[in-house]
Amino acid sequence: MGLEYCTSIRETGFGRKVGQLEANMLEGSGLTACSVVQRQAWLMSNKGYTKMKAYDQARKEHYEDRQQQEIEARVAREEALHYGATFGKSAIEVGMELENAEFDRWKVWAGEQVTLMEQAKAAAYTGVGTASATGELDAPGEGDEDTNTLNAAAELVGDSIPSSSRGQEARGGAAFRP
Repeated sequence: MGLEYCTSIRETGFGRKVGQLEANMLEGSGLTACSVVQRQAWLMSNKGYTKMKAYDQARKEHYEDRQQQEIEARVAREEALHYGATFGKSAIEVGMELENAEFDRWKVWAGEQVTLMEQAKAAAYTGVGTASATGELDAPGEGDEDTNTLNAAAELVGDSIPSSSRGQEARGGAAFRP
């Protein structure tokens, strides 16, 4: 939108009255808030309108022209459909398809994250056996070399382990708590 556009509005007026609407549509600029402000300034300087009266007049002309544009677009679409034209998906349909595809991708990702968290939870178990997916404790394997080494180490220090069958030895301290 160049300087000549704003100048032409100031000199000629607004919208359909002088063919500016058609020129705007050909240029692809259409009606904008700038058009309303420019028309308001033109009405104030050339017609002597007050600021509020000029704004109301420019706004009403703007809405009339926009309504006319929408009617023409609707009629053109109906005529094109009547003569066999086909149109692609609307912006809403395209957006819904994209959103559905992203939601499906998210569901797969969320399922993978839940599986990873369950695996991490199961791997956090630090006992002798291993935790299964259901959370139950599986017995250690008999021929497992790591298990045999662990059992031998446990027997060496078994006397000082508080949870052993003997319990923890009393090594002094207060007899009771106050």
